[in-house]
Amino acid sequence: MTVLEQIDQMRDLVARSTVSAAEVSGWCVGQQIQHCCLAMRTIVAGVERTEGQPAKENLSVIGRVIFATGRIPRGRAQAPKSVVVDEAPSEEELIESIEKSRTAVQELDPNVKTGYFVHHIFGVLGQARVLRFLEIHNGHHLRIVRDILTAG
Repeated sequence: MTVLEQIDQMRDLVARSTVSAAEVSGWCVGQQIQHCCLAMRTIVAGVERTEGQPAKENLSVIGRVIFATGRIPRGRAQAPKSVVVDEAPSEEELIESIEKSRTAVQELDPNVKTGYFVHHIFGVLGQARVLRFLEIHNGHHLRIVRDILTAG
């Protein structure tokens, strides 16, 4: 599933944003979605800050494993504070955040060889890898959402 398709799926989940299941996650559906949106916009902003600079990709060992498997294991890493969602967002806040994320992601071009994002665990990601990372990251959180909805 592409990042834009994942964003569409997030938009479809807004009406169920308050559903939670403590046995699955400490965050409700809305917090999972908002976290994805914050991550997408933060990462795209990082790429934009380095636009014009060659992307000298340098994946960490963990990054290579995650990209090879396409999966992030649950409960293994802490998100940076800038993308941690302390309170459940309102439906209106989520819709706005989702649309801002869609606009941001549409700025990425996997064929451009400049601009990159330095991930705190995975290393340096060029635009094509950024898009793949967002697919992996969003997929991870959408699987958690699915489990919350199943349990909740």
